[in-house]
Amino acid sequence: MGRVAALAAVSLTVMACTTIGSLYSAVGDSAVRGDDRLLGTWMAVGDENDTVRVRVTRSSETQYDLAITDEDGKEYSREGRLVPLGKLWLLEMSAQGEGETAIEANGGIPTFGHAVIEFDGAILRTAFFDGDKLVAAVSEADAPRLEYLVRTAETSEYTTKEILLTSPTTELRAGLEHYSRNPVVMGDWVVWHRQ
Repeated sequence: MGRVAALAAVSLTVMACTTIGSLYSAVGDSAVRGDDRLLGTWMAVGDENDTVRVRVTRSSETQYDLAITDEDGKEYSREGRLVPLGKLWLLEMSAQGEGETAIEANGGIPTFGHAVIEFDGAILRTAFFDGDKLVAAVSEADAPRLEYLVRTAETSEYTTKEILLTSPTTELRAGLEHYSRNPVVMGDWVVWHRQ
């Protein structure tokens, strides 16, 4: 499985767009909130093989452990922190640590990934930022600035492209909060139900 599929699983959704991650956290400790609605085992609606699952447990009052099983049965573990964005939430997932060393230690996957979440009764909706669309939006003159790098990786089977946000925490949080309200830069929403 390539990095695109791995990052997609980590992001709680199967991606059909350019992946995006960040070198630094977008979440300040004072903004982090705990919400019991995230806890449990979630299965992606429409997954005909019933294989894509995310089990969320709490490791502290405001931090979560995510055990992710992708469509190939491969398992991933990530830490998550939740931040309110008005009626939506930002789930930041981390593979431990910050900086280029952490990225290399995690097989080239950006250290932090971000999913936008909407709670709706017994279901959960998630969406991930579409990297190409976010870059286009950031390029507009009146848009909040986000610094980024574009990385590509080639194998004999495919070429992957990743957008790596390099803005520091304050600018990153403000930018992601602004762009989370713009449906143009979001990938498709995925619906999850609790098992």
